[in-house]
Amino acid sequence: MMMGVVHELRNPMSVISAMAEILMRKLGAQDDRYPAAETIFREAASVEKAISQFLGFARPYDVHPVHCTPDEIAGRALQLCSRRAEKLGVSLHSDVPEDLPDMKADVGRAAQALANIINNGIDAAGHGGEVRLAVTREGGEMLFEITDTGPGIRVKDGEDVFKPFFTLKEGGTGLGLAIVHRIITAHDGSVSHHNRPEGGASFQVRLPIEPGALR
Repeated sequence: MMMGVVHELRNPMSVISAMAEILMRKLGAQDDRYPAAETIFREAASVEKAISQFLGFARPYDVHPVHCTPDEIAGRALQLCSRRAEKLGVSLHSDVPEDLPDMKADVGRAAQALANIINNGIDAAGHGGEVRLAVTREGGEMLFEITDTGPGIRVKDGEDVFKPFFTLKEGGTGLGLAIVHRIITAHDGSVSHHNRPEGGASFQVRLPIEPGALR
């Protein structure tokens, strides 16, 4: 039902976005009507992003692990977030040792999960902040740890940031971290978080080096 609803919304939103962009080009930035067209374009883009999240959550989460390196996953995740980080004035850093072993994972899916967390960290850190992705090996698992310099995560007892539709962000869909959880558990992995003593949040994504070997 969710997929049916969002499919019906996607087409008209794409039209609205395209028409707003055409108006912006025709009017020019000096025209008094330009800000209104720009607002329509920006809000349509926001709705389209939410639609994509709903579609992503509604689809089955089959993963197709292939031989890869941790650096491939981390690199793609950072690439997905680099433009957003630059726009918001947030520095991205990575620490991926060269001697890490190869692993098996669905590179695209795993990178998407990490990118969702990194983007949340970018929003939390804000202008002048930092987000770091570090990769280490812990036994038969690869640990991807994402830290930020934001205010940390404040949840009440019983609240779960990975629960669908739970959000702490104004205007958030509450699906970003729920999608992360589905992707990581589909890899037989796990994801957790805590607030760092020095400030900011830390997310730990653990993926088995060989899916199925640990469970």
